[in-house]
Amino acid sequence: MKAKLLFVSLAALVAAASSSFAQTEPGKSYVSSDTVLVIAERIAPLPATNSAAAKFPLALRLTPASVGVVTNSLIENQNAIVLGDALNNVSGVNVQTGFGAFDYFVIRGFESLTSGLVLTDGAAEPEVTFYNLYNIERVEVLKGPGAFLYGGNPLSGAVNLVRKQPHFKNFFNASGSAGHFSSYRGTLDFGLTNAEKSVAFRANALWQDSENYRDNKDNENISINPALTWRMNGKTSVTANFEYVKSKYQPDSGLPLLNNEIPNVPRTQSYQSPFDVSDQTVLRGRLDFETRVSHAAQQILLHRFGLAIRRHAAVRRFSDAIRQFRFSFAYGAG
Repeated sequence: MKAKLLFVSLAALVAAASSSFAQTEPGKSYVSSDTVLVIAERIAPLPATNSAAAKFPLALRLTPASVGVVTNSLIENQNAIVLGDALNNVSGVNVQTGFGAFDYFVIRGFESLTSGLVLTDGAAEPEVTFYNLYNIERVEVLKGPGAFLYGGNPLSGAVNLVRKQPHFKNFFNASGSAGHFSSYRGTLDFGLTNAEKSVAFRANALWQDSENYRDNKDNENISINPALTWRMNGKTSVTANFEYVKSKYQPDSGLPLLNNEIPNVPRTQSYQSPFDVSDQTVLRGRLDFETRVSHAAQQILLHRFGLAIRRHAAVRRFSDAIRQFRFSFAYGAG
């Protein structure tokens, strides 16, 4: 009997709720439909190609490897500053910092210092640093054994930084920011072209200066990257690219330990050697010669000559000065 009364009560409640929802305001009619159409605009276009897996542009859907691509639109939307900020968008990559002096990341369990490789336009970087994104068009991450394409060192993978190239249009972009600890940063990006659209020039520049939470830990960076493209005809073009980077970073290894405990000392005081400084001067030069052999098939025969030069001087407790030179040549057809 109780079960029957409970069933009748529930039925009455459902009927009352249905009738209340079915009521409409006087003078208004409602039309129900099973189809819902949502129209929206994609903020950042999905990447379509990469050049890390085969050393020439290749569609991602045709790439037989695991490749992650971070586009310039995503970099700008997230206000990414250094390489680690962009790598946060790639699966399988754990991003850290190397004592506040260089980018450090882990791909599939292998760390970047001994088992990783960073490239700029396909040319290997001989020494670690903070890779600023002021002139980067996209970041490509080749994960897994496919990175052996660049030698036997990158067990974890390879990260390729693709720099911005000249466009045949006039434009100007500038940005600036300020933050805590007297942090200031400014970037510049502008392009020029002639009336015939045969010559295009582009320049990117960066100025950055900041202090630190610790005392006497100032960091600074000045970079400039001009590039020039000459379109000889409808099929052939030559691009010259040069980059100058002057940076100074003072690493921070944290507070000392006393009997496996942090002693009661000022947190803003630096207990690291004052001679532990990373002072770098980077020069990168590149010359690209490109010829399109078939417009119908959209095939490109690309002759590429790449030269990456880095002078890295670091004064540390266990090293005096390091100077490294790296030369690379790449050729591809696709």
